[in-house]
Amino acid sequence: MRLPVLVIGALCLSCGMTPESHGQVSDYATLYGYEFTIRAEGDTCVLKYEGSVQKGQILLAPRPPCYFLRRESSEPQSFSYQDTSTNAALIVMGSPISRELRQRWNLPDDLICGEEIQGLLIKKQQITLSSRVLKAGVWCKDKGADEKDFWLFAHEK
Repeated sequence: MRLPVLVIGALCLSCGMTPESHGQVSDYATLYGYEFTIRAEGDTCVLKYEGSVQKGQILLAPRPPCYFLRRESSEPQSFSYQDTSTNAALIVMGSPISRELRQRWNLPDDLICGEEIQGLLIKKQQITLSSRVLKAGVWCKDKGADEKDFWLFAHEK
């Protein structure tokens, strides 16, 4: 009777040791054949992606927690740009705003907002991040961003 309990216990312990279980998942999305997950690992946001052709993970510049920008929708806001072969440009927001900034902007406590954004680009079955990170602004998870921000990330040199 003790042996089955020990074996099951050992299996359960090993389940908790997988790399995917580390860090708290803050957001996820399925888009263009990819499953994206954003999680915090210490003071870093990690974007994990998995598709039929490619999978991997990338460290994001904004601090946790990080989220995809959405415009009052369950789907992340995105734009495509044929001139740069960008199937989808998305924006990840992070680096939570301070209490002082929240009060200055008169933002409700339940609105999730950050001070930094970074572009996520899906191009020809390739996932890349923008090298540019916009800082010192206020972006909120469910309020989205203006298309000019997406354009900027998709067209950086």
